[in-house]
Amino acid sequence: MEAVSIELERDASGRFVPGQSGNPAGKRPGTRNRKTILMEALRDGEGEAVARVIIDKALSGDAGAARFCLGLITPRPRGRTIHLDLPEDDDCNVVSAFNATLRALANGEITPDEAVTVARFLDGRRRVLQA
Repeated sequence: MEAVSIELERDASGRFVPGQSGNPAGKRPGTRNRKTILMEALRDGEGEAVARVIIDKALSGDAGAARFCLGLITPRPRGRTIHLDLPEDDDCNVVSAFNATLRALANGEITPDEAVTVARFLDGRRRVLQA
């Protein structure tokens, strides 16, 4: 790569003046993004060939290709329905609901992430009741 010896114009504080590139040897205008080029090739019918190569690699024992295929096949885990023993009244005591959540977490009935989600919901409930 050749060294570029262009005098770059800067203002009094050392910043580049408007319209002056800080990297004159950078990408040329009109250069296409790699993702754009790949997406265009896939649209032109190359998608099936690429998929076949990845599937063949996975079947031959390539762990990375297998992980990629499984990631596409299996759905991402979503939240599950949990049950907490909360008071039945409409004016639910937020502290008792939080304690019930803490007990469920300690007993292994819910995950820490689920407990955090419930705690955030209860904090919102507390704010509504205070308003």
